[in-house]
Amino acid sequence: LEQVRGRQPSSSHGISLANHPGRRNVLDGLIRLTSCQILNHDNEPMGSVASGTACRIRLGYQASAPLSSKRVNFAIIFRGDGSHRLASCWSQVTSEALGELGVSGEVACRIPKLPLVQGRYVLDIGCQVASVWSDMIYEAAIMDVVSGPFYPSGRLPVGDKGQCLIDYVWSTCEVGVETPHLAPLAS
Repeated sequence: LEQVRGRQPSSSHGISLANHPGRRNVLDGLIRLTSCQILNHDNEPMGSVASGTACRIRLGYQASAPLSSKRVNFAIIFRGDGSHRLASCWSQVTSEALGELGVSGEVACRIPKLPLVQGRYVLDIGCQVASVWSDMIYEAAIMDVVSGPFYPSGRLPVGDKGQCLIDYVWSTCEVGVETPHLAPLAS
């Protein structure tokens, strides 16, 4: 993990976002993001992440007052080649409640199986309060992904086959006969 635009991460607390040049300054500022760190499953900082492994992206924040997590929505947006958005992780999309948010603290997004191929990805991070952007930092960090054990075969697509990995299984089947080990597709 490294910060974009020449800033260096701090080794113990990740990247400081205090004066990040990618921050949009016209937002309400009820919550201000203060740090970003990528950790492995043992909560140790990672220099790079392997495809198919678990990681956590931890965001530090400072709020103007305690807030209900029902009103707060944290976002991590992954951008790849050509800066197009590949995926995003929004705290309100999952069913887990964050609980009450104090005036300062950290939240973490756990990715159980990173679905990205080897490469360099830009992370934009932000936070909304009551559906209004409170803080947004473009190019907050760069995440380097190395080849890893996403598929049981240990192999990954090579060349220009896309940047996202999908967990799937191929099998043979008889025409018109349902494959026993697969659930029927919903209509």
